[in-house]
Amino acid sequence: MHANQQANPVNSSRPNTGDLYDNIETRPDTSEAQKETGRNAYIELLESQAR
Repeated sequence: MHANQQANPVNSSRPNTGDLYDNIETRPDTSEAQKETGRNAYIELLESQAR
């Protein structure tokens, strides 16, 4: 990720906060299924850190 880019957390309780993948660079052929897997993993990470 470039220094001027930040990933916005995806919060399932506030769906209008934006998509993690709107603000990061991905490989050209990244599928929606791969992005969904990444979103879910990121949410799980944030939830585990909040405990």
